[in-house]
Amino acid sequence: MKKIIILILTLTYCFSQEAIVQFVIGKVEYQVQGKGAWKRLLSSSRLSEGDQLRSSFESRAEIKMPDETIIKLKENSLLEIKMIKEVGNKKKANKIFLWAGSIWAKFKKVFSDEEENTVSTVTAVAAIRGTEFGMEVNSSGCTIIRLKSGRIEIR
Repeated sequence: MKKIIILILTLTYCFSQEAIVQFVIGKVEYQVQGKGAWKRLLSSSRLSEGDQLRSSFESRAEIKMPDETIIKLKENSLLEIKMIKEVGNKKKANKIFLWAGSIWAKFKKVFSDEEENTVSTVTAVAAIRGTEFGMEVNSSGCTIIRLKSGRIEIR
C-alpha cells in the first residue's frame, strides 16, 4: 500500500510542473489559461502553462519556476506563461510572452543545445542560456533588453 501511495505522489509531481509565486506587492491578478475572470494573485499561488499575469501601478510579483528560474513582474505589465520547463526534461524549456510592461529575470544555466528558454514580445524573441536580464515593452510596442550577465540571442 505504501508503494502505491509513493508512486501516485511521484506521478502527480512529475506531471504537475507549476511556477510558484514567491511574493506579491500591490494589485497583481492572474487568469487561468488566459480565459475567464481575473483573480487576485497571492503569495504561494501556483501557476500553470497558459496562465496570464497582470500588474497594476506600483505593483509587482516574483515567480519561481521549477528549475529555479526567477521572473520578476514589474508594475503595469502583462505576461503569459507559455511553457514551464520540466525538471530533468532537456527538450522542454521555459517560454514566457511579455505582452506589455517589463520583467527582470534570472534563468538557470542551460547545459544542452536542445534546451532553449525564451522570452518573447510582439516584436522580438530572446533565446536565453543562463542569463540575468531585464525586458520591457514600451508604450509604442518597442522591445528594450538590458543584459546584466550571460548571453541572449535576439531574433
